[in-house]
Amino acid sequence: MKMAKVNKTITVDPVKMSLFENTKNIHGLNISDFVDQKLEEFLNSSSPDEMQKIRIQNLKAELIEAERSLPEIEFMMKMKGQQQNHIKKDEDESAKLEAHREKEFKKYSSTLYYQRKNRIQHDWSKIQEDFRFKTKFEAQDYINSMMNANIV
Repeated sequence: MKMAKVNKTITVDPVKMSLFENTKNIHGLNISDFVDQKLEEFLNSSSPDEMQKIRIQNLKAELIEAERSLPEIEFMMKMKGQQQNHIKKDEDESAKLEAHREKEFKKYSSTLYYQRKNRIQHDWSKIQEDFRFKTKFEAQDYINSMMNANIV
């Protein structure tokens, strides 16, 4: 909850104030937090009904904020789920495509090695089609890297 600033003059014994500041590492409070805490304790004992009304108002405000943010959170979670589904689908398709390409390479490897050894030009259009590459350059890179790695 956001605290409002209230300008009130409070007189405090300087010795006690100095002692409070020197023991801050023990209690971890600044003077404003301490005064607020003690004021709440006092009001809880002297006017518990009014303090309960304030608690209820604060809880209602928190509930309204939570309800307001719920559609945003649900939307973000839905988008995250869709994104994860797309990633999984892409990974599955990539794995299938890689398996297909490896199978095709094994199928054509003897021909490809023969063509390379005898300096016969590969039919990159056919390789592109058979290996399902988007471009001939991708096909060339893949075939050359597989052949250089001596994968049979």
